Amino acid sequence: FHNFDNLNDIYDVYYFDLAQTGNITARLLDIPFDSDYDIRVYSANKLLWGTGNNVGDADETVTLNGLPPDRYYVLVERVFPAGDPNTANYQLLIQQ
Repeated sequence: FHNFDNLNDIYDVYYFDLAQTGNITARLLDIPFDSDYDIRVYSANKLLWGTGNNVGDADETVTLNGLPPDRYYVLVERVFPAGDPNTANYQLLIQQ
């Protein structure tokens, strides 16, 4: 659980390590009302593996199959509102 708590807070970055080839689902849940957040999954060498960019406060889901072992980064971006954010928590889940 985390939130965007000020005007300049636009990105949150998380990582996970995958020890063997596998499948993952990244879910961004509980996006605050009247907000728009997107997620992107990158490998350690900055290769973009997947994007979740539903409009508005709809949950985001990125399902990736056959990922090789590596460290992966999940970028959560606050797209809207452009001014002060809704400071309610969102939830990020990485499921294998």
